Amino acid sequence: MLKNVLAAIGLLVVSRKGYDWYTEFQDLKKKVARAEAERKPKQQADDNVAP
Repeated sequence: MLKNVLAAIGLLVVSRKGYDWYTEFQDLKKKVARAEAERKPKQQADDNVAP
């Protein structure tokens, strides 16, 4: 019985840590997407300038 309790606690800890990493990764992806979206209009504006 003790093994089952410890296994359940271990599963809870591992799944919580995995979820934390997942949410952090999603936040980083959103930041990268925002940075690229901000950079694209600037690049397009630079491309429209005649040499």
